[in-house]
Amino acid sequence: MNVRIKICGICSLEDALACSAAGADALGFLCGVPLSVRSYIDPGAAGEIIRQLPPYLSSVLVTTLSDAAQIQKILDETHVSALQLQGPIQPAGVQSLRNSNPHLKIIKAIQVVDQNALQEAQNWESFADALLLDTKGEGPLGGTGKTHDWKLSRKIAETLPIPVILAGGLSPDNVAQAIETVRPFAVDVNSGVTGQPPAKNLVKVAEFVKRARQAGV
Repeated sequence: MNVRIKICGICSLEDALACSAAGADALGFLCGVPLSVRSYIDPGAAGEIIRQLPPYLSSVLVTTLSDAAQIQKILDETHVSALQLQGPIQPAGVQSLRNSNPHLKIIKAIQVVDQNALQEAQNWESFADALLLDTKGEGPLGGTGKTHDWKLSRKIAETLPIPVILAGGLSPDNVAQAIETVRPFAVDVNSGVTGQPPAKNLVKVAEFVKRARQAGV
């Protein structure tokens, strides 16, 4: 199983290229989020970084916005290859974005708190290309640095017909166990490889990628 790896919270071209060199498959850019978020990046700046990324490296817009028109404006500025929806958007809004961006991959975040997460995941499986299973925080963005019940995530991953991405409190120290427990399509990390915010700790990034690859064999 070749587990894909996304490094989220990219704020500089230097970090982007270093994460790519370390073996990341995708990079996340937190544009449509509150300005107080430490990994926030202006859509124009994100777009400039994305234009300089190497081929085959996916770029992901991460947003808490729920208005399709506002999200579309950021998509037009950044030209990402995937969209990660963290907010309480309605399925009609997701369908509108899909109609306007037929080649865009759409990821819907689900906060795994209890057994209700499975039902929520099933409600979204026909509207998204993948689901991201995250730890519940004070807001919709996640970023808690804490793990959740991986057994619940494993159950969701086994039940759903679409790919599952595991997030929430992952780090070089626990990513192998997380992969072995959940068997996700991909893993997503931000705070677990962040150094002096918002810059990445590139030693941790390299170790995270190495251990995730080894676990996914």
